[in-house]
Amino acid sequence: CRPRGVPTTGLQSMACALRRMQRSRRALFTASRLLPSRESRCLCSVASPRAAYDAAVAAGDLVEDAAQLKAIERLDRLHRDMLAWKPPPPPLPPPPPKESEWKGPTVDAYGEPTGGGSFYTGVKNESPGSGKGGLWSRLMSMVGGGGSSNDGEPDLASGVAAPKGIYMHGSSGCGKSILMDRFLAPSILPPEGASEAWVRRVHLHEFLMEVHQRAHKLRQQMPELGDPVPYLAYELSCETQVLVLDEVAVTDIADALMLRKLFRRLFHNGMVVVATSNRAPDDLYLGGLQRPSFLPFIDDVKERCDVHELQSTTDYRTLAAEASPLAELPPDGAGTFMHPLGEATGSSARRLWEALVAGSATAPQTLRLSGRTLDVPEASEEARAARFSFAELCGTRPGIAPLGPEDYLRVAKAYAVVVLEGVPQLTLHKATELRRLITAVDAFYDAQVLLVVTAAVAPADLFLAEGADSHADKFGDVIGNIVQDSGDEEFAFARTLSRLQEMRTHGYVARCAGGVSPSSVWIAHALGLDKKKKKRKKKEGEAQV
Repeated sequence: CRPRGVPTTGLQSMACALRRMQRSRRALFTASRLLPSRESRCLCSVASPRAAYDAAVAAGDLVEDAAQLKAIERLDRLHRDMLAWKPPPPPLPPPPPKESEWKGPTVDAYGEPTGGGSFYTGVKNESPGSGKGGLWSRLMSMVGGGGSSNDGEPDLASGVAAPKGIYMHGSSGCGKSILMDRFLAPSILPPEGASEAWVRRVHLHEFLMEVHQRAHKLRQQMPELGDPVPYLAYELSCETQVLVLDEVAVTDIADALMLRKLFRRLFHNGMVVVATSNRAPDDLYLGGLQRPSFLPFIDDVKERCDVHELQSTTDYRTLAAEASPLAELPPDGAGTFMHPLGEATGSSARRLWEALVAGSATAPQTLRLSGRTLDVPEASEEARAARFSFAELCGTRPGIAPLGPEDYLRVAKAYAVVVLEGVPQLTLHKATELRRLITAVDAFYDAQVLLVVTAAVAPADLFLAEGADSHADKFGDVIGNIVQDSGDEEFAFARTLSRLQEMRTHGYVARCAGGVSPSSVWIAHALGLDKKKKKRKKKEGEAQV
């Protein structure tokens, strides 16, 4: 308040004391704002989706699309609702059977105490007339249920009044995912002090795999607890407030039952769900086993989400693929999709593999999953590259369990490059292999994995809708998957084809090569992207001169 050695008067001392008090109050106020509170649970105010979209169009990054503008209006509505909403804490699950104890989360998504930690909670696993011991009862117990289809489930009307989420559906490549990722997700920032998973974006396959694993772990740890879904829903609600699900599609009975039971409680707890899909809600799980038990999920989605069809007729992925210099085989190297199968294609694939691993050692590798292992026939740990035949990645081999969603997600996490060789033209005789290919492409696409393919035919001809699935009949296969007719298979493959087209583009490959890891450097070098970048910089320099 004063230079040293200079005496102060009484008024000066009082002024110094007042300034110190003001500084202390400001510090206390600043510190209190760093701690989340019930009154500050709403998200931070940032630019709206419409403002971000208009800026992207003005910058020339996007071409304005009337259908996308209608969707942006829905995203803007959600953004405004979220800004005005102060979410309450999620309600506790109902009480469990006696002598059952569950140690639940001690804090919620805002870092606030839940009032729990170790308390009795849950529901009984059996009810009168549940028909225990039958096939249906066992299927229900796999996803944590028992008794009738609605036993113990809460009513949405009695739950948390949350803003309506969004369920956006439309044809492949029309821009659903980019609208969510580029314009909605950045506009919904969590409050200060909230958990990193307050807004979570995840592919439905990955989310369901995690949910099944967590439910299984709860059942193993506390078998007397009964139905694990109420506790699992509470845990998820304490971690995440906004859940963004990409590519909602349901073909498995266990997934269908889990979605119905889990999302009733997530919606009840006030979770806001934003989803994209190629199908309208009423068309989900068509032809599935016990579909009437899945229908409440559709009703819940339509009640808690604003259902919007993105009616754009443009497939932007296909347009980008057609304009990409990597779409066709260049004269001095190999593209990322090579056909037909033969000596020339095989030689090109080998040269590209050698360029991608850049002389690093390759050998069989073993990936560890939950309780088992996955054998990779050839891989480079240094280059993070793996090489499979179609039979090894998507086929059915005697004595070897076929791969599934968990395996493909593990491969996508372990490797930046996957070379898939010998993909045949697929028909309904190979519908199971086709489903695995669809799942694998989804996993690689979401993880930005560079996928190099050698195939018998061009991408558009990979699936021929004829024949019948040799592995199943009209009642479903041995793991409960829907045996779809040719129309359904064509519909499912349309998304995969769109993604395969984008994965061949210069932009996608450049994103795969955009990091600083050795694998990204080798990708750029193997496909000549580093040369293109140098030429572009040289032209820019000449233009500046």
